[in-house]
Amino acid sequence: MEIRNQLEKADFKSKRVYYPYIGMLSYLENIQSEMENLNEIYENLNNDKLFRWNKDVNFMLSVLFLMNQKTLVGDAARTGLNTTIEILIQAQQAAMTASITAATAAASSSSGDS
Repeated sequence: MEIRNQLEKADFKSKRVYYPYIGMLSYLENIQSEMENLNEIYENLNNDKLFRWNKDVNFMLSVLFLMNQKTLVGDAARTGLNTTIEILIQAQQAAMTASITAATAAASSSSGDS
């Protein structure tokens, strides 16, 4: 409950998708001091033009970057980070495939009209 209160103080909303990441934060010894680090990482990601498009992913990445520095769950954090990056790449590939398919379908239908 303390972690949730600290997150709310730092203006982080408690969403269902965050629960595994909030659980990782429970390994921290001093949540108050680490919350400042978490917020700093989160703000840096949000200010980067490559990352500002998805604040939910930025929160997850912030937790993973923070926990990566800690030895207790460093391996788990790295695994989570790798999984998150892999999911983002797959989503990008799916979007690219969908746009190529749509362009091909549009070209086929316009050439069939003549």
